[in-house]
Amino acid sequence: MALTSLDGDSLAPHVNYWMEGEILGYVGLDKSDDDMPEYWQNLFPGGAGAPARDTGGPTKWEPVSEEDAIKKPVVTSSTTFYTAAFDSTTILSLEGSQAAVDKLVSSKVVKAAVEVFPTCLVEPQQEEGSSSSNNNVLQQEEVQAHATWGLQAVKAMESGLTGKGVKVALLDTGLDKEYLKHPAFAGVTITAKNFTTSDMNATHDVRSHGTHCLGTILGRPVNGMHIGVAPGITDVIIAKVIPDDGKGDSSMLVEALLWAWYEKGANIINISLAYDLPAKEQQLIKGGANPLEASDEVMQIYEKHKSFYQKLISVLQLGTVLNRSPPLIIAACGNGNTASVRTRVQLPAAADGVISVAAIKRTDQGYKAATFSKLGASICAPGVDVLSAAAGGAAAGVLLRPDSGTSMAAPHVAGVAALWWQQLEGELGEGTAEAVRDKLLGGATKAGFAPGVPAPELTKAVGRGLVQAPPV
Repeated sequence: MALTSLDGDSLAPHVNYWMEGEILGYVGLDKSDDDMPEYWQNLFPGGAGAPARDTGGPTKWEPVSEEDAIKKPVVTSSTTFYTAAFDSTTILSLEGSQAAVDKLVSSKVVKAAVEVFPTCLVEPQQEEGSSSSNNNVLQQEEVQAHATWGLQAVKAMESGLTGKGVKVALLDTGLDKEYLKHPAFAGVTITAKNFTTSDMNATHDVRSHGTHCLGTILGRPVNGMHIGVAPGITDVIIAKVIPDDGKGDSSMLVEALLWAWYEKGANIINISLAYDLPAKEQQLIKGGANPLEASDEVMQIYEKHKSFYQKLISVLQLGTVLNRSPPLIIAACGNGNTASVRTRVQLPAAADGVISVAAIKRTDQGYKAATFSKLGASICAPGVDVLSAAAGGAAAGVLLRPDSGTSMAAPHVAGVAALWWQQLEGELGEGTAEAVRDKLLGGATKAGFAPGVPAPELTKAVGRGLVQAPPV
């Protein structure tokens, strides 16, 4: 698929770009060709129903009703233009050369363009002193309480809420292909889509990562053990954005974000992936850049992505104009830190408007930040020795398994967010991302943490503190 820029230059299909652009009204709402914005007239010179210039494909300008324009993309093909928020904003993806995309940006039709950036799974980590390497993770207090230590720490079961009526999306590695046989997901309706391959049905979780995360968000009790923060959630959206090898790219993530909210109406979106800066640097070096040039260029591209996400999330946050509440986006802050290497949270968790989540562990002295957890998160949650659903467990007879990482912490926050959403709907008639965000950050606590850590250092490590469910 090739499109044409404003001056007629072809956009060669070898590099992907994501853009945010402005138009003069809803795309496709006006029935008259004369009312088509100038850019769309250039792209579709034949008028309504005509093929796009130089596409060689079926892409057309199709006038549609306002209702349809709100619900779905108005141009469908491998290139999709979304009317995603208020009547002067579109989100679009297309493939093209840097020069051609720069011309679109300079034309002021497009506000921002970023080339695709490699992403990777936020891999589970082994914490010093963790018991995740064996099956004896259930400590006595968990057995007695019939609940994981994470549920106890965030006070999920004390709230009396279950997340009923809240729609949650998980952007991860997919879901256990036999989830219908797993007791943790009994009664859950799954809508799934794979953004990593051409096979849209291949949403299976071969890494047992997305399955574990979903179990923490909403898992039903398994053999009497409570594992899910919000077990009343019944409507779930699964977007596979990490391929089976653990390596994806930013286009998968952005497309899935739009799909989960814009098409499927997710209230809460949980993400556990990170931008892969070393992989991007290697791409540039293979392309001829020397290591110093590549490192500098990677950071320049990364900063452009931060700016892009700010624009994208601002579009999502304006979703109330379409009588649809914008989503609350929650993301793992990232792993990889050590006692001597202390780096900060990365995209997408570092984007403005995203609640980034650090991981904590339990010790005899109290809670402590997990050593692997990156600095600068918004909030924290249990992320070491977290017991949750295991992919393939129904067949193997091992329904639960422990794991550690900020990926295990973020689902606790997503689950608690669902509890707050439910409570606000009961009290005010509706929940909103802004209101739930305020409750999460305002209700977090630093009580129970081990003494001896200076307050500024503790804030760097755990943000506002440990997320807490609504009080009784």
